[in-house]
Amino acid sequence: ADGHRISARHAQRRIASWFEQAGIAGKTTHGLRHSFGMRVYARTRDLLTTQLAMGHASIASTCVYAHADKARVRAAVGA
Repeated sequence: ADGHRISARHAQRRIASWFEQAGIAGKTTHGLRHSFGMRVYARTRDLLTTQLAMGHASIASTCVYAHADKARVRAAVGA
């Protein structure tokens, strides 16, 4: 086993400590991950690419990043 591995919870605590030291309030590891997923989807508009980037086993987990853009919907239906 790799002696350098840490648990997810330990990583969250370490990152929270870095945020605090940097004076960054209100950020979480989950928030960073969500922002990453949103940016990948916004740039690619591709759920499969976003799924792969996020490491999701199920596309259903990735769908949270796909938000319908009203202007795109109007353009798609010719309205």
